[in-house]
Amino acid sequence: MCIRDRLVTKEVLVTVESSAYAVYVGGAVLKPGKIMASQPITVIEAIMEAGGLAEGKAKASAVVVTRTEANTVRRYRLDVQAMLEGKSTLRFYLRPSDVVYVPARLF
Repeated sequence: MCIRDRLVTKEVLVTVESSAYAVYVGGAVLKPGKIMASQPITVIEAIMEAGGLAEGKAKASAVVVTRTEANTVRRYRLDVQAMLEGKSTLRFYLRPSDVVYVPARLF
């Protein structure tokens, strides 16, 4: 007997409750905290959602994204300054629970 013969109705209804996910932005930004993303979001977009870089305080050339994948923590160092100036075409997309840290400049 195959599965087709056992099904009473041949329709399946799938409901997605929420596709939003959280990423976290901290450090030298104006509004650090949790960002809810309902679609793919880049590291620059997340920083902008957090109010943008703290003027004169942020070291945008050394932004760190921390990501946990398969019980392994990975850190990505990104030159967001080069991205903002158009010197880099990298579009780094964030994943659920990623943590973006913008370090402060040392004077």
